[in-house]
Amino acid sequence: MKLLIEWEDGSVVLEPDQAYVLGRDFSADIPISDSKLSRAHLRIAFVNKSWELKDLDSSNGSFFNGKRFDSHKLVKGTTIDLGGVGNMSFVFTPLSSSTATTVKGSFQVIDKEATRMTKMRGDENLSDEGGPRRVRLQQKIRIGRTDESDWHINDINVSRSHAEIVQNGAGEFEIVDLKSTNGTFLNGIRIKREVLRTGDVISVAGFARRFTQDGLQILEGIDGTPVVAKEISFDIGNRLLLNDVSFSLGPRTLTAIVGPSGAGKSTLLGVLTGRTKPTSGQIFIGAVDLHTQFQSLSRQIGSVPQADILHTRLTVRQALNYGAQLRLPNDTTKAEREARVNDVMKKLELTERADLRIDRLSGGQRKRASIGLELLTSPQLLVLDEPTSGLDPGLDAHVMETLRNLADDGQTVVLVTHSVDNLDFCDNVILLASGGKVAYAGPSSTVFSKLGKKSWAEVFRFLATPDALLLAAPKHEGAISTEIQDGHVLARRQSIIKQIATLASRYVRVIASDRFYLALLTLIPVIIGVISYAAGSSYGFGPGTVTKSGFNYNPFAQGTILVLILGSIFVGLSTSIQEIVKESAVRKREQSVGIRSRTYVISKVLVLGFIAILQILVFTAIVLFKRPMPEAGLVLSSSRAEITLVCIALGLCSMLLGLVISSFLSSSEQAMPTLMGMTMVQVVLSGALPLETKGIIGQISMAVPSYWATNALSASVDIVQLNLTSDPDLQERWVSTASNLTNSLAVVALFAVAFIGITLAKVRRSR
Repeated sequence: MKLLIEWEDGSVVLEPDQAYVLGRDFSADIPISDSKLSRAHLRIAFVNKSWELKDLDSSNGSFFNGKRFDSHKLVKGTTIDLGGVGNMSFVFTPLSSSTATTVKGSFQVIDKEATRMTKMRGDENLSDEGGPRRVRLQQKIRIGRTDESDWHINDINVSRSHAEIVQNGAGEFEIVDLKSTNGTFLNGIRIKREVLRTGDVISVAGFARRFTQDGLQILEGIDGTPVVAKEISFDIGNRLLLNDVSFSLGPRTLTAIVGPSGAGKSTLLGVLTGRTKPTSGQIFIGAVDLHTQFQSLSRQIGSVPQADILHTRLTVRQALNYGAQLRLPNDTTKAEREARVNDVMKKLELTERADLRIDRLSGGQRKRASIGLELLTSPQLLVLDEPTSGLDPGLDAHVMETLRNLADDGQTVVLVTHSVDNLDFCDNVILLASGGKVAYAGPSSTVFSKLGKKSWAEVFRFLATPDALLLAAPKHEGAISTEIQDGHVLARRQSIIKQIATLASRYVRVIASDRFYLALLTLIPVIIGVISYAAGSSYGFGPGTVTKSGFNYNPFAQGTILVLILGSIFVGLSTSIQEIVKESAVRKREQSVGIRSRTYVISKVLVLGFIAILQILVFTAIVLFKRPMPEAGLVLSSSRAEITLVCIALGLCSMLLGLVISSFLSSSEQAMPTLMGMTMVQVVLSGALPLETKGIIGQISMAVPSYWATNALSASVDIVQLNLTSDPDLQERWVSTASNLTNSLAVVALFAVAFIGITLAKVRRSR
């Protein structure tokens, strides 16, 4: 017994030999696009000679006669409400064999494999006459029954070469009938040759298309998100970077922003992504004002900067999986996440390289991997900054072809580029002249005729002249609604704990994948410790020798403190001083899609803190190996453990100082000289060196954590007694009391808290 299901937008007949899932997820057997339906909402199965419905723990429930049910057996025609009473109504009608035969030609019979293949092929992009839902605007559009036609209509009433749309000398487009048998109609009137205006309807043998600035569209419109810029201006001081920029981009279009250096391309890209708020004007994504409703739209915009936004030590699959964990909703299962990653890799032709590390990909493949990270959330608008920069012509064309396919699949794609070799893939080109003014906005095929130029070299020379500023590109006309459309809601971000766990897990994997870096982390404390041990005194922190006056004297104890201070500072700083600046592009992009600044910083502190502790444990164990120690510590029973604890405190504080420095650096190349300089400053001001530290130097010394760590170590080993210190100031600073030790460590802890706060503030500010 088959089952007929009918609802407002469609109907389907189910076979009894398999079970079906109805839900809003793309992978459901019966996918229904409704926000109140769960991804897997209802299970439909033929059991014990009758059809049964089972609610799959849906959020908004399934209802029969206004009452929510978990399961329901169908006896005859039954109306069920899904997603709430009155939300969506479905009529379920069991069919006898004779009835099924009658309706089989009228309704779709669900077949899982056929449905899957349909989704893979993307047949939803085809119009009723079998051609694409949009025919891109170009200098000549051929209309007819032949396969070579741009608007191909497979109907016997259409002539093989029926009509064409051509651009005239004035840059306008004309529709020309090619002596067709059944004629070409413009707005219902048969014509031979007429100039086209935006919105005109062209009819051929009963098939109709609307002429727009993007090409020929089916009458019901193209699904997707249009982008409209209205009189955008942006200035800094007296410098005008964007000057009254206006344009309108249709849904599912690919648009290139082209212009000479300094024309404002990157600024315009920042305005389109919401990172830069214009001085005046508006950007509408769909019908929503981007800059007044940024929170609701931020997740709908994918942004691919020129720099890589992936950790290159990860494989493609690992990088996209971590991206999916951070970006997809909390209730996304592991299977759903992996399926989404696989879909994205397949779309971008990266499946065969899924388990290859990103730093081993070609330039074009690496760029596609960066695009894949943005596609995980299916953004409505995808914006790219120089995606083909540095690529050879073949890879340039491949990336542009990929972007063309993404636009056809549903994204509205905008890119900034200096490369003009493959602009034929684009629907629109926006030319910015020096001074930030639009000199041209329209199809790529009409640039030369509109500007009266013969080559791109002439176009670029023209854009750099004052004459280009006199051109006025057409502005978008028509009212724009500022109401938020359905679906533009602020997605719930993941919990802090989950974000920290995901970021920390990814960070550990990135570190573990770099064998050279791992070797450095392992060898640095060993090498420093072994050298320090070989050059150190066998007296350690023991009593040393007895003077003529009867005092125990160990002149090398202060040198051992210096070694411990120097090693702890260097280990802590070297561990972290590059760790924020080297992934600046990744961090900023992730912050813009909902990754909290504090979770990012905390994940760094946890992982790097653990590494620093292990390194200092190794370092101090080597330096203090079989060296004499005081009988007991001031706070701990073991003096060795107490000294190690002080070194760990200084190492962690130095690691946090390294994060502060890293957050202020502009490139990784600045890290090494900064590391050397900051290590020297801390060592000199620590007081461990036998230098004059009074006056202004003494005051400055108190502003570094190494000063207080030296005081704590000196108190712990009683350096005043071992070194027979006679300076009253040093005797006061290094007095061997538990309070001096704990107070000094408390100050080090305050430095650590301050460094975390500064890092967090800087990371937040640089979003």
